[in-house]
Amino acid sequence: MICNREVPSVLSFGLALDGGVSNRLNLVLAFYAGRRTKKGPGLQSRLDALRFTLTLWPLEMNGASRLCHHGVAKEVTLKPTAAWLIDMDGVLVREEHAIDGAGRFIGGLEQRGIPFLVLTNNSMYTRRDLAARLVANGVMVPEESIWTSALATARFLANQRPSGSAYVIGEAGLTTALYEAGYTQTDRAPDYVVLGETRTYSFERITTAVRLIRDGARFIATNPDPTGPSAEGPLPATGSVAALISHATGTTPYFVGKPNPLMIRTALNRLGAHSETTTMIGDRMDTDVLAGLESGLQTVLVLSGVTQSEDIERHPYRPTRVVTSVAVLADELDELEQA
Repeated sequence: MICNREVPSVLSFGLALDGGVSNRLNLVLAFYAGRRTKKGPGLQSRLDALRFTLTLWPLEMNGASRLCHHGVAKEVTLKPTAAWLIDMDGVLVREEHAIDGAGRFIGGLEQRGIPFLVLTNNSMYTRRDLAARLVANGVMVPEESIWTSALATARFLANQRPSGSAYVIGEAGLTTALYEAGYTQTDRAPDYVVLGETRTYSFERITTAVRLIRDGARFIATNPDPTGPSAEGPLPATGSVAALISHATGTTPYFVGKPNPLMIRTALNRLGAHSETTTMIGDRMDTDVLAGLESGLQTVLVLSGVTQSEDIERHPYRPTRVVTSVAVLADELDELEQA
């Protein structure tokens, strides 16, 4: 079972795990609210976290023996966190709107001097563009605190083959990163074909990429995400187009972005942080949580983005903790720093 910090203080009084979820929910919320007679600013988010945790019980019963004993939930807590890696879409913003608690969480990290990086697989935009987008939504993130799959890809290629050449399908975030890494962009016998995200995938450019790869260019993609978010619904993203090119060429791309631990290690190096005291926050099990897990980080899954509670059991791995949104973590920053 995945339990929030508030649950054990209530369940330790012997509330059984069997019976109706709604009855348990009402009893626990009433008990908890009664103990918190002095309402603080974080009360609602704590109650929301409790409500979410209790709705997970039916999903978690198959694995309850690992975290529960004699029908009483045991506390699952994060170890002390000295640095944070934070996904952007679904964690801080969603469809051009800030997610509840995002501004408070980032502000709390800044105020306490806790190092962090906003880590995104989005390769379309430069760091300056993304910082402006976040600021417009009330989330104040300095551009130097943003790390994208485009930057990670450019760093990787510069280390692998300095001053190389690439045929690029992507937007300004990717082309700028490669230019600043000393790469020449050309369609004449390039060292690499580099595929990133764009809203205007051109059949002509995809055809050129296929022919160049068949002629010997190495195939790199910024990230494996099959879809991306938009106000109108999911859009085909880099992973989907990479599958098309791969099928046409018989060549599998090397994906640099999450869940590749390479991107996580690069971010840790930028922060001067250690994996054992760093926590990854994300909204996707298949990229954020998996990347953190394979890099030895603690992981927090937020349910404010792509993944819903019923999706968790479909994966063979689990996050360290599940919360409704970063609002829960914003309320607990002092505890998480000193835990």
